[in-house]
Amino acid sequence: KGWVGHSGLGKILAQAPCELLLACAEVLFIGFQLFAMLNIITACFVDNALKLAVRAEAKGVLHSLWTLFGNEDMEAKDLQIAFEDFMRVSEDPQMQKFFALIGVENQSPEYVFGLIDTDGDGNLSADEFLRGCARLIGPAKSTEVVHIASELNGNIKAQDKLIVELQKGNAGRHDEVKGILHELKDMISSRR
Repeated sequence: KGWVGHSGLGKILAQAPCELLLACAEVLFIGFQLFAMLNIITACFVDNALKLAVRAEAKGVLHSLWTLFGNEDMEAKDLQIAFEDFMRVSEDPQMQKFFALIGVENQSPEYVFGLIDTDGDGNLSADEFLRGCARLIGPAKSTEVVHIASELNGNIKAQDKLIVELQKGNAGRHDEVKGILHELKDMISSRR
């Protein structure tokens, strides 16, 4: 129909104020929906980008830690890290960065070593070191779970040792009790 001037717009508004109000509400609603969708898409993109950055940083920290212990090859499986070596490099800035990354910067290096040393032998194999560090990277909650799992594993091993010792001790006592019963039986038989 063409261009509507100021006076024509006033006539249109006077004729259909409800329709115009509904149209404006619909435009605002669609605008809000688009805004919300764009925010969700942006949030997903930023979240994925942050996760990738954390993984890249973690990989870089692990590689620098690995080189602290004298090995450039991340695939080397024969390297053992002794407790003393771990303690020696615990003050290194790269190790401090690792402690901050896993959220245990206020914990002792002995505590962190204990979390990583899952078999409790006082040495970290390459696999144990890499898996332990990878498990610990993240919020401090993951370190607590690993700590509990490590303590549970240690308790299970101690319990198994105790059971074996008790079985050995009871085997000797069983024979001892049998001997005493035979002696009592012989004494009772000899009195009759």
